[in-house]
Amino acid sequence: MLSGPSKDVEDRRRRQMQNIEKARAGEKRSGGTSDLKKRASNTSLLADGSSYSTIQKLLGCSRHLIVRVKKEII
Repeated sequence: MLSGPSKDVEDRRRRQMQNIEKARAGEKRSGGTSDLKKRASNTSLLADGSSYSTIQKLLGCSRHLIVRVKKEII
């Protein structure tokens, strides 16, 4: 039996292979869905010229989401 760091590596490899097999079998959980209402509100506020900080406060969304939406509409 292995011990120490080499056991950790083997465990990680084993778990990774299990996850790959699950994904191939179609059991993989899909990512989250987009909040289309929040994105639409984001788009209209950006078109009106609102600042990122204002949009964040109004919608309760992240700055990263605002940037992604802005890149989509450009």
